[in-house]
Amino acid sequence: MNTRTAYIIFWIIWLLVPILIDGAIVFFSFFGAIRNHHTFRKQQPLPFTPQVSIVIPVKNGAHTIEACIRSIAEQNYPHDALEIMVIDNGSTDDSFAVFNAIDDIENRITWHSIIGQGKAWALNSGVYLSQAQYFVNVDCDLVLAPDAIRNAISHMEGNPDIGAATGYLVVSPPDRQATNNEQLLAKLEFLEYVTVFGVGRAYQSQANALFTLSGAFSIFRREVLLRTFLYNQDTVSEDTDLTLQLY
Repeated sequence: MNTRTAYIIFWIIWLLVPILIDGAIVFFSFFGAIRNHHTFRKQQPLPFTPQVSIVIPVKNGAHTIEACIRSIAEQNYPHDALEIMVIDNGSTDDSFAVFNAIDDIENRITWHSIIGQGKAWALNSGVYLSQAQYFVNVDCDLVLAPDAIRNAISHMEGNPDIGAATGYLVVSPPDRQATNNEQLLAKLEFLEYVTVFGVGRAYQSQANALFTLSGAFSIFRREVLLRTFLYNQDTVSEDTDLTLQLY
């Protein structure tokens, strides 16, 4: 075998193997996502509605916190079964003023302030403050679909072996006044999230190999969550760290 032939074979193997592996992952992920979608749609109505504590960590979220809270208050889940806690992590903007101006919501909603210790500290504080059967973390720049909580609880109540779950996140469309570069980045981010959540994590869920329960929106059985060391304050990927603790 001459040098040129060996060189060609090397590059064929170098390029072909990753393509085959990645292609297989995409193929099975796609069909796993379809299977997951049909399975999820077959969930039965809830025989009862367990208590749910929703914790929103916030730092300088004045521009997003109201929309987030209202999306939770508009859930098609019994309001008396939902507890909303906003954990402020040293905001210096008008987050509290925006929160305090929301006076037309029936849900139990409270504001708690802690010294700026980071998101993990805020979430852990929420865990200890909550008493409900289920614990949900929601980022303050997130808007939940009206049936998000009910769907998650229904799925977990119908599958007692599931200790935690995460949601399907979609990026909002770019502002019409955004520059071309900003719109392009927003579209690329949208495609990334569709790939990651709509295909990748859907398949990982079917394979019982979910790498990360999203720090933006996840739900836990309280007794399962308390078996872990909770959110790690010494890493920037506290959601992945917590996910690995659950296995």
